[in-house]
Amino acid sequence: MKPEHFGKLSSQKLKDPKSLVLTESEHLLKLDRMFIGSVAEKEILGYFKSGNPLRKKFLKIVQSAYVKCAIVLQKKLPITNKVIHAMAAFDPCSSHSGDSFSAFEQLPDLVTNVLTVDVDQLGTIDDKSTSASMEVEQESKVTNLKDSYKREVRKFCSSVDHPPAEEDDVETKIDEWWAKIGQSVGQSGKYPILHRMVSSLLTCFHGPAVESSFSSMKDVMDSNSQN
Repeated sequence: MKPEHFGKLSSQKLKDPKSLVLTESEHLLKLDRMFIGSVAEKEILGYFKSGNPLRKKFLKIVQSAYVKCAIVLQKKLPITNKVIHAMAAFDPCSSHSGDSFSAFEQLPDLVTNVLTVDVDQLGTIDDKSTSASMEVEQESKVTNLKDSYKREVRKFCSSVDHPPAEEDDVETKIDEWWAKIGQSVGQSGKYPILHRMVSSLLTCFHGPAVESSFSSMKDVMDSNSQN
């Protein structure tokens, strides 16, 4: 899809990407701008010069494959998931945007098992205290924790003292970038609660790690293995 097209989409379509009609030609890149791989570009497009009907036929086949793949992914991937949308704020390049601020603020309500208080963190409960009083104290501490989280989010989104998103023209991996944020936390105590939220969610499998984990499991499990 054309990168510039995303800027023209209505807010409703951005909220519901499953409604996009991916077969419309106006949404698609020109044939010569599609990525087909360096080998194919050299061996095939290098042989069939521009204007050759076989070149156009080949690129049309590639385009059709891209569109069919996109339609399958559009149906199967959780692209409307609110948590995934909010996690887009983790991108180092978007840390100062207003959308990131809103996304970060939503996370405690979307992921409720991160900003919690353990029972052993509560005050001593004597025999006269009831479980209800423990619940009240725990709820109060969680509320305070969420308020501190929001203050850290404001400070983080307004800070200009973040690590660079790129070093030597190489983009820093998102988990490595947040690890640097975590190291600065240890020194200055700026964002410990925010870092707790982000690091918890970044431990979820993502990217090539998912595929490599399945490959590793094939070496451990076979068709005769029991669950």
